[in-house]
Amino acid sequence: TCEIEYLTNRTTTGTITAPSHPSADQGFLFSGGSFTATGASNSVYLGRQWPQHGSSTGQTIIRQVNMGGHIRSTAPWLQWSSAYPIDYGASGNWRLAEYDNTGAGAAP
Repeated sequence: TCEIEYLTNRTTTGTITAPSHPSADQGFLFSGGSFTATGASNSVYLGRQWPQHGSSTGQTIIRQVNMGGHIRSTAPWLQWSSAYPIDYGASGNWRLAEYDNTGAGAAP
């Protein structure tokens, strides 16, 4: 089991991932484990896309992870810029997604 610990002594808010790769690549997959932090509350995003060459292409899928209360449960994905809106993809081609997570930071 993997634990991703957010270090709040660095900053009180931020993102876990910022993927940037061609849309044909697989991206990041977190399956199982936990996201933890000390001291933060509802202040950390799961991720944001990193625009490269004029398009947002990064992919992050988070499934069956126990998320601590530091994760923003109602707005977990950060839009980096209005010029590059969040791309959730379409069925069968999800770019930013959560599935079956638990804990205080899990989506309602």
